Amino acid sequence: MLEADVFPVQFAVDPTGPQGGSLLASLISMPSTIERMGLGGPVGYIIMAIGILATLLFGWRFYSLWGLREGVQTQAASSTLSEDNALGRILKIAEDNPSSSTETLELKMAEQILKERPTIEGLNWVLKIVSVVAPLMGLFGTIIGMIETFTMITLFGTGDPKTMASGISIALVTTWLGLMVAIPTTFMYATVNNISKGILGTIEESSTGMAAKRSEKEA
Repeated sequence: MLEADVFPVQFAVDPTGPQGGSLLASLISMPSTIERMGLGGPVGYIIMAIGILATLLFGWRFYSLWGLREGVQTQAASSTLSEDNALGRILKIAEDNPSSSTETLELKMAEQILKERPTIEGLNWVLKIVSVVAPLMGLFGTIIGMIETFTMITLFGTGDPKTMASGISIALVTTWLGLMVAIPTTFMYATVNNISKGILGTIEESSTGMAAKRSEKEA
């Protein structure tokens, strides 16, 4: 077997030569990832702004819900009521109304749960909307890019591909950006939604247990 048949084969490109010079010029002119994002036009910038805001919202909601969950779990494992968490405020109703019937107590605790729910589930819906709207914005940008492409074809024909490059870039980049925002946002929404459901589940379980104990005392 010849030595040239061994892979990988080492070779060198002369940057001063005609082939090496054109190769380096092409590599230099290739846009970076940030520059490609800018090719999406106004729609692309809107999608990127929505994605950044959704990421910041997820970080804030995750931090808030984590603290709420820690407080609720600590209260569920403690025999001392504290009003610095949602579960403590709900169970405090039973302590403040020792003579109320089971039905009345359940209604009062259900009312308090409804007051606590917006804090626990608040703004989660925004992440869900972003996960749906982002690919639609990408599709909107695709349509704009195709309209621009066909306009250039109508005016200048298909002789020079560069005249169509701008429209094609808008069409492809906006679709890419829309999916790049929608996919992680879907996971973000699922994460905060599961945490919110876990907190509400613990609250409802503990409040139901408190009502059951009151019912046993009445019996």
